[in-house]
Amino acid sequence: MKNIVFCILFLATSLCVYSQDQSKLGMIVFESSRYTANMHLAPSEQEIKEERGKLKKFVEENIDSKKTDAFINPIPKAEILAYGDSLKCIYTLEIYKDVYDSKVSCEYFKKSDIENYKQINRETLELNTVKRYVNTNKYTIFSKRKIDQFSISDTYRITEHRDDVKIILGYKCFKIVLEKKSPKNAHLDVYNIEMFVTEDIKLNYSPIIKYKDILNKYYPLQVAKKPKKERMIEVVVWKAIQIDLKNL
Repeated sequence: MKNIVFCILFLATSLCVYSQDQSKLGMIVFESSRYTANMHLAPSEQEIKEERGKLKKFVEENIDSKKTDAFINPIPKAEILAYGDSLKCIYTLEIYKDVYDSKVSCEYFKKSDIENYKQINRETLELNTVKRYVNTNKYTIFSKRKIDQFSISDTYRITEHRDDVKIILGYKCFKIVLEKKSPKNAHLDVYNIEMFVTEDIKLNYSPIIKYKDILNKYYPLQVAKKPKKERMIEVVVWKAIQIDLKNL
């Protein structure tokens, strides 16, 4: 029995430090930023109440009837007031021979001596969440699971604009636009998704999107959720700010 327990602990520890036993082959760093568009079109209190009511009803019926506020208010109000329109997160993807290490740090996270990140098998895309205790450099690994990837083309129409070109950190990119196919729940479908993608990076995982049909064809270096019509709304942009793939 002791031998079995020892083996389990040994395997878990080995999985935790797997990337540390390999040379880093490359790294991509993204920065996300949020801002409020069209603030001059701020809705009235009545419009806000009606919109929240529609969203609450949708969440109750389709997602979680007991935790509607967690979906309606994903970021605490105090943090929005403290950071205003400058909320930023950094997403770091470290690439090793057999695994990816995916880490995120946001301005509204409290400083901690515990680092949490994801370790992903590059072939199978199985994921372990890893907890690293910075002061002792010890690790805890959690249960392995498959990454939830899905095909965005099932619900969105993808249009390529190959004449709309942008160079991002030395990589030639062109624009693709994702527009929802169905008018179902149209009151919630207020965004189009715009991406600048390159065909020169071949990776099957991104820390900012999980659309397998996109990653099979391109690699997005800039992603923006933009409002479909002129209204006051939060806009989120993810953009690569560092790429080092020379050893890949």
